[in-house]
Amino acid sequence: MATKKEEKEFEKERKKYLKERMKRMKQEGLEKYFTPEQIRYNRNKRIIGAVWPIFRFLILFGLGFVIMYPLLFMVSTAFRPNAEMNDPSIVWIPKSFTLDNLKQTATVMKFDIFSGFAAKDNTIINTIYLNVISSVLQVLTCSITGYGFARFKFKGRNVLFAIVLLMIIVPPQITTIPLYLQFAYFKLFGIIPLYSGGEQLSLINSGLTMYLPALFANGIKAGLFIYIFRQFFRGLLSTGYFLPTILTTLGLIFYDAWQLSAVTEEEGRAKFFTQIFRTYSSVLFCCAAGIIWLCRPVMHVMKSNYYYAWHFVPFLVLASTCSCFNQFMNSVYVVNKKSQRSMVTMMAGAISNCLMNYFFIKWWGPVGATYASFLGLGLVFTLRAMDAHGMIGMHVHPGRVLVNAAALVFEAFVLLAETPLYGLWTGIITALIILYNFSGVWAMARILLPKILGRRGKALVAVVDGWAAKK
Repeated sequence: MATKKEEKEFEKERKKYLKERMKRMKQEGLEKYFTPEQIRYNRNKRIIGAVWPIFRFLILFGLGFVIMYPLLFMVSTAFRPNAEMNDPSIVWIPKSFTLDNLKQTATVMKFDIFSGFAAKDNTIINTIYLNVISSVLQVLTCSITGYGFARFKFKGRNVLFAIVLLMIIVPPQITTIPLYLQFAYFKLFGIIPLYSGGEQLSLINSGLTMYLPALFANGIKAGLFIYIFRQFFRGLLSTGYFLPTILTTLGLIFYDAWQLSAVTEEEGRAKFFTQIFRTYSSVLFCCAAGIIWLCRPVMHVMKSNYYYAWHFVPFLVLASTCSCFNQFMNSVYVVNKKSQRSMVTMMAGAISNCLMNYFFIKWWGPVGATYASFLGLGLVFTLRAMDAHGMIGMHVHPGRVLVNAAALVFEAFVLLAETPLYGLWTGIITALIILYNFSGVWAMARILLPKILGRRGKALVAVVDGWAAKK
């Protein structure tokens, strides 16, 4: 891959060549090379190319001045004597400079940087406390809220997000008086009045008037922050889900076809479920290993604008694998009419997922959400496997599942660590997983190949079966 310096040199040489070519074409006559429409188009393009940079500079300069005007005006008046404040002959630069305004402001506002952080009447310290605490709370709550809007689908999501957009549109002056009344006569949830010393509780003149809105993602410009976080998480995570969706689709197709057999098969149900799960899990483990192995080149080709999202793919693939297993295990609850246990296991996974999201996102950023999803869904699978064994005597062969899971996690970390020759190592791990699960995959292939390929499929099955018998 060429370096930036080499790319700049190549671009410079290309422009030089095009310029010389155009000069030569003009000398020989453009009519020889272009039609009149092409000549007119090139002339207009050159005119626009010359005028547009000037026009763009004027627009950006005007917008920049509008944004900077209040700050420039404050700087101008800060060093202006009181006698010159209303002098119409002074626009920006004072006739004489003074520091009296700054000294008076420091005295009135109690700007004393040497009084220590324990001084409650120090304006600087109070400002730092209010701004830092409010900012940290608001960033934390708005990021979690934006992540929820980006990732989770629930009833009323669009309505709630419309309210978030209204928070951006509605001017803050409209809510000033209602907020003041709310804090002056504070009520819990706006319904239950609270009392202190026989009088209704008032939060005016306390930091809680800023901390509480920030804590509930309703602080200053909170709607804009939620929208920004939502777009960020939506772009990366939706792209990260591009490849794991393959596993999810495979699981849904299998589940729809399998559920009827699960209900109608009554005799030898434990053996039946165990055999089907072994085949199904073998196929999913092999598919998951292949997707993790190929995720970087595939994302580079098909989702180059969000290529960084490949970091989310490995553990999202593992989470999707666990989700497919959970769907399979749900059939056990269906045939035994134990839907309550299904809800309990999902609630356990959801609660653990929320708790892990809180800590993992704080520790590892957005990628931590993929770790939490995998572990939360893995917990659901563990609980359902235990229930399946207790209800119908089904065996998931935990040793085999753990070996495959450990191999996939190791492959994921090899990819995420970007070790030298990571493609080779992940390819080797994928091959080992396929060999380990070959018997289960072949059990499904023996059924599908004759139906898809006809006589050629039967011949292929006979050849492989003969080779396996010799081994």
